[in-house]
Amino acid sequence: FAVQQAAMFYPSAFQTMFIAIALVLIIGAERGVIQARTIAALCAGAALGLAYLVKEDAALVVPAIVAASILAGFPRWTVALGVCVGAASIFFTESAIYLITTGNATFRLTTTSALEGASTVSSQLQISDIFKPDASLRSLYLFPDEVGIVWWLLIPALGSAVLSGHAAMRFIAALFVIVAAYLQFGSASFSSYAPLPKTPRYTVI
Repeated sequence: FAVQQAAMFYPSAFQTMFIAIALVLIIGAERGVIQARTIAALCAGAALGLAYLVKEDAALVVPAIVAASILAGFPRWTVALGVCVGAASIFFTESAIYLITTGNATFRLTTTSALEGASTVSSQLQISDIFKPDASLRSLYLFPDEVGIVWWLLIPALGSAVLSGHAAMRFIAALFVIVAAYLQFGSASFSSYAPLPKTPRYTVI
């Protein structure tokens, strides 16, 4: 599977890069490695905004960071607020451009997601299996030949992060759990429940 992915051009690599940059900026600002804390937080948010421009589901990371910061007490609320402002600046800039050019500020969302209504998948189709409640866990832990053993290794890694006593590690662990929970139970539609697809192609990244 990894060889197959390496031979194709997917946006996920760039999306992951921007999210990683954002997390480095957040942790660096909170630990004092980056002195300009406010600027770093705004840049982290802008990086998440760029990740959203690359692939829409990166928008999930912004509220997840806020929730993780509340649970872990890291980073401080001013940094989390700066991240939200930075991400919002990218989103509203894009929305303004779409409003001017298409007359619809949410043009991107309505054309690339199930925002206007959840799409249904017939139970007679084989693809409907990817929408079953246990599909995410099965694809992560029962198909090591497709996704590797990294998800098995994450179990002790998360436990170690929670017990380490470091706020930054607890923040990363909480962020991971929140995002993973949404990928398992979340909806692809804002108006009605539409389970997210759960295949190795998506969960491995």
